[in-house]
Amino acid sequence: MLNATDDAVRSLVIDALAERLDGHPAGRSTARRFGGQALREWFASYSTEGWERPTPEEIIDLWGVREAISPLFSATPTRELPGISYPSCADTLDSLEAARTAPDGALMLACYGTSRPYVVGRASAIRAEQEVLDRLAPQLAELLGGDNPQGQRRAHYLRIPAGERVWNMHDGEHRHARLWDQLWVADALNESRESLLDVVAGRAEPLE
Repeated sequence: MLNATDDAVRSLVIDALAERLDGHPAGRSTARRFGGQALREWFASYSTEGWERPTPEEIIDLWGVREAISPLFSATPTRELPGISYPSCADTLDSLEAARTAPDGALMLACYGTSRPYVVGRASAIRAEQEVLDRLAPQLAELLGGDNPQGQRRAHYLRIPAGERVWNMHDGEHRHARLWDQLWVADALNESRESLLDVVAGRAEPLE
């Protein structure tokens, strides 16, 4: 495709392969090891060694590539493969009850969408009712501000396997922390942390 006479075909493979590899931390070495002559020539001409590439922990994979290649690395748990696959819309559950019964079910308060989480935890540990959580999610969005006002103003129920990194679920200096059994609350909500814990534990109504 890189040798195609059709400019549209060449542009496609540059966008989909060459530039994608160039933006990956291991892209240059991968191109040298596995690439054909045309790909190596493209890297020699256009790749920029000096620009800052993301670390493997910063690469988000919402297409499930990690899960697809996981069987090739039988000695490595999927959660240890580079990249982040969660949250993914493919793993959405219909309700809090469905999330509670799923072994990897999770609650995420992250209006509007799932790219900016406020609270994340195992659904089995949540004692609040679904309608309480649905009211709490937009309250947190309005409290913190700066979010996209388009999307679903409610809590999100997802499947997130134990030990998987969650996009933007930062824990202090650790970016995209792993979800185990803990309830995670965003640093920006530290002043309201105890009140939030009371709400999700079913001991209080949503914040005023």
